Amino acid sequence: MAGNLAKFDQHPALRAFLLATGERVLMEANLLGFALMQVRRCLDTDRCDR
Repeated sequence: MAGNLAKFDQHPALRAFLLATGERVLMEANLLGFALMQVRRCLDTDRCDR
């Protein structure tokens, strides 16, 4: 998850895109989708280890 978090945290356009998905399930809830939903939650709440 650290790599995905860094990617979305460092690129404002990608961050905005991910956060704009709201609470929707991503990529039919496969492993990447779950990882991105976890990153989204961290970015949205700003409560994660960076």
